[in-house]
Amino acid sequence: MDSYSNAERMVVEVKEIMDNLDEELYRKIPQKIKNVFEKESQSEYKFQYDTTKSLLEQDVCSDTKNFIFLLYRDYWCSSSQEKEQLNQRLIEAKTEKAKKYETNNLFQEQRTDFIKTEPQEEETQVELIAPKESIMAKIISKIKNFFHIK
Repeated sequence: MDSYSNAERMVVEVKEIMDNLDEELYRKIPQKIKNVFEKESQSEYKFQYDTTKSLLEQDVCSDTKNFIFLLYRDYWCSSSQEKEQLNQRLIEAKTEKAKKYETNNLFQEQRTDFIKTEPQEEETQVELIAPKESIMAKIISKIKNFFHIK
């Protein structure tokens, strides 16, 4: 496990991905963003972008994928309709995540399952077993009986 923070990894990975972009896509990124990544990517963490694989197949952190998504949405997306669709999908994903982890309903399913489940009582038959006397106890008992001691 490496000791690099997600921020360090993201900066180095995005910088490397930007360096491997088509010239047309690279020019669409504002110079200010390029300068920030150039300046901040001085980490010891090394990432090698494999040009034979797609971005989804690369071993990059989720922050990197999120930032590339934002670059796509804000700078590379060609039509406003496509941007609107991306924003709509992003809103739907956030809404679904909010519903899934809503604190009021987080334990609701568990409570209803507990209430619905009626404990089934099992009938068990227990047999009484007389304890077995050890050999020493039997010998002592025989001696006492022989001398009429109780």
